Amino acid sequence: MHGHRPRLIRGMWPVMKSAESILSREPWFRWRFEIRLRAARAERDLSKTEGLSLLEKATYYGARKYMIAGHTILAKAGMAEGEPATAEAQLNAAVRLLNEFPAPLVAWKTYSMLGRVHAERGNYDAARAAFGEATSLITYIADHISDERLCGIFLNSPAVQDALLHSRESSAR
Repeated sequence: MHGHRPRLIRGMWPVMKSAESILSREPWFRWRFEIRLRAARAERDLSKTEGLSLLEKATYYGARKYMIAGHTILAKAGMAEGEPATAEAQLNAAVRLLNEFPAPLVAWKTYSMLGRVHAERGNYDAARAAFGEATSLITYIADHISDERLCGIFLNSPAVQDALLHSRESSAR
């Protein structure tokens, strides 16, 4: 996870500056721009303060994707600070939202992260279940991508390969 941050930060900086500029000029859908900007900042900094701010704003507007992102960022911050119980609680909150409002493109990542947290805490049955859910969602998504090239890009992406590897490893335990 930390190996990808520097590249992401460099690539996000111009985009964030552009978003700030648009935000200051454009009143139409300002809330959406603001939420996206908060999400980028929170992801960049892995900041609890930014994560909470994102979660608060997303909840106010009912932007469930960003509510889930807020919980996920707070989970990442918890993991980075050595607080797996906090990470687990935040991911469980994200899963509750996903159960109510399914979003497979977000859900597989959430379940994969939850599986890693469970494994780190020694709860291997729960890890296996979470990774199994992530794998099922990855398969579902791949089965619904009609373009073979795009499907290959998805299935061979580092994030998907990492999730599938963790799933295989947890099944072997």
